[in-house]
Amino acid sequence: MMTGGRYNQYFLGGKTPLAKAVAGGYKRYIFGALDSMAVEADGSVQGEVYEVDETALKKMDFFVNNGNTINRQTVEVELETGEVIEAYAYVWGGIIAKL
Repeated sequence: MMTGGRYNQYFLGGKTPLAKAVAGGYKRYIFGALDSMAVEADGSVQGEVYEVDETALKKMDFFVNNGNTINRQTVEVELETGEVIEAYAYVWGGIIAKL
């Protein structure tokens, strides 16, 4: 749902992100048409932080909830300023096969 992504306009109305951020301990994956991240100790995912209302969150939750495998969670992210905050992210809770 990041800037330029296919779902940004629909879910975020083209809002400008408040900041760029990095979530350590995760790796980005694409699950079908959905981008998400999964826990991976030595990974990191770059993203954006937005201020959203409850209506937008409910809309995103409904869209992303894929049989309860991808869920909204609070994660720590480091902003480009170095500040660490908690933010919502959609995290894969299923198994990822490593080939």
